[in-house]
Amino acid sequence: MTDVKFKPHGPRILVSPIETPREEKTASGLITAVNEHVEIPTRGRIIAKSDEVLGLNVGELVSYGHHSGRELKVDGVKYLLMREGDVDGIYLD
Repeated sequence: MTDVKFKPHGPRILVSPIETPREEKTASGLITAVNEHVEIPTRGRIIAKSDEVLGLNVGELVSYGHHSGRELKVDGVKYLLMREGDVDGIYLD
């Protein structure tokens, strides 16, 4: 895992977002743009968490809402700082 020099305070986690494609490929191979008015599920990997967060672990891949958290730069890298409750679910292997 990434050794980031930041520890969230309160019930918060630091997430490294994974880009969601803005295009889709049809069965026939045609590439179409995703409707920007449709909310695309967003996902990312937990990089750090506060001691108050009990249900989530560093390294887990999580799903969260499109407008969850706020952008935060640590050592020049963009992350999202969000509340534990912003997480919709955990992706299982």
